[in-house]
Amino acid sequence: MVLPVLLACLLLGPPLLGGAIALIALLVGLWEFFGLLEAKGLVPYRVTGVVLMLAIFGEVVTRLDWAGPPVWPMIALISLTSLLL
Repeated sequence: MVLPVLLACLLLGPPLLGGAIALIALLVGLWEFFGLLEAKGLVPYRVTGVVLMLAIFGEVVTRLDWAGPPVWPMIALISLTSLLL
């Protein structure tokens, strides 16, 4: 019952509604990822993860010129890789 409503919201609703649905899905996925890290005994960097996820989401959603690829994913990749070293 939920999937037809989501599909109708994505196809018939305004673009802002689609972005809000995507943001909610990203936050739920990030919350689950942090739970998996804790289950393995690892300490998740919650603030860093949420800030980077919101920055990447904002970069992708607000790009109007589409002159090139977004810069934030590469910055996030380099930052998170440096945490592993």
